[in-house]
Amino acid sequence: MSYQIAEPRIETGKAMKLAGLSERYNCESSAAIPSLWQRFGAHIGNIPGQIGECAYGAKYDGDENGYFNYMCAWEVAENTPESTELQYLEIPAQTYLVFTHSDHVSTIRQTCITIWDKYLPQSKYKVSKGPEFELYDEKFDPITGLGGFEIWIPTSN
Repeated sequence: MSYQIAEPRIETGKAMKLAGLSERYNCESSAAIPSLWQRFGAHIGNIPGQIGECAYGAKYDGDENGYFNYMCAWEVAENTPESTELQYLEIPAQTYLVFTHSDHVSTIRQTCITIWDKYLPQSKYKVSKGPEFELYDEKFDPITGLGGFEIWIPTSN
């Protein structure tokens, strides 16, 4: 059975500074990402310089062996002093393909596989270097895993 995704929209993303918790994963170990979110939950509302109403799941620094860093994060003001309890990631201003994930959060893997293995190879878009991220706004319910979220992938088109 083929997993379906909607056509993405193009957005110009602003430069942001994210603060959160980060771990290194590969395809097999990525099943542990929900436990990172559970640990990060205690920080929400207590992050120095926290701004906005959205949580972010940023994927960055991937390598040829399939390992990548994943950060559960919140946007902070640019001039926020850095805490030793958190890690920080600068997201550059750039153009993104924005995919909507409407199903339960547990099905994110199927959406990502469809994006990377089906949609992108058949599209006119080229993926750019830089972090990709999930954006969880006020519609997302972290208790039920429902409400949907967006997946932002940097593109050069």
